[in-house]
Amino acid sequence: MQVPAWQITSWSEVGMRLAEWDGSVNELRHLGTSSHVDEGNNGLRHGQSLWGCQTAPDKMVGIAWDWREVRPGVVAMADPMTVLSNIVLLGEGGQPVDSFKRILHLNNAIFSLPWQAQACANAERMLEAMTA
Repeated sequence: MQVPAWQITSWSEVGMRLAEWDGSVNELRHLGTSSHVDEGNNGLRHGQSLWGCQTAPDKMVGIAWDWREVRPGVVAMADPMTVLSNIVLLGEGGQPVDSFKRILHLNNAIFSLPWQAQACANAERMLEAMTA
């Protein structure tokens, strides 16, 4: 079952120290990808991706972002400055890090994920279903 990316906005915030977050990035798993065809842009596709993991028995963290196909089979983040997440990254003193530092860490995590292949595969399945 896939989880809609927008659902992350209803998840409880989870505070994580930067070192803990960096160690958790490898635990992130694909939770959902949506795909849509942009009829006004030569049929290129766009959508949202959601990745997350359980950090404790009752705590789930996730990150979600919009993606766009820039040419057939090549996808990129639509806006790297707009990443949804319930993660509150904490510095060494336990205080939340500045927003610019937070977005940098979230983007680094996204960069390390195999999300492009997942987005393309999901978009292909959607096109096959539409033409069947």
